[in-house]
Amino acid sequence: EGPKIILCTPIPAFKKSWGINDEIITKNIIPIQQQVAQEYNLQVIDLHSLFGDGKDTMLGDGIHPNDKGAQKMAKIIADAIKLWTLIFEHWTLISTVKAVDNCVENSCITC
Repeated sequence: EGPKIILCTPIPAFKKSWGINDEIITKNIIPIQQQVAQEYNLQVIDLHSLFGDGKDTMLGDGIHPNDKGAQKMAKIIADAIKLWTLIFEHWTLISTVKAVDNCVENSCITC
């Protein structure tokens, strides 16, 4: 099946630094990511929305996460991957059961 590529939106910018601000992220970067995700059928983790308040999670520049912020990002990403895995496994199980039921109905196999 191969590797899965997951895009993550940037976390919010809590103050303007190095020519980066939250408006640039929301109006320029995230729309491009969404377009790429749609074009290549990729999953997106919306760190921008899920990261929440930047209090005590950012370095002084307001752009980069500190250790606590990096841990918060890692938890959001891990939780999303776990959820997608659970959904995929559930979907696969349902698909398998439906295929077996269909085969039994059409006398492909007998019980």
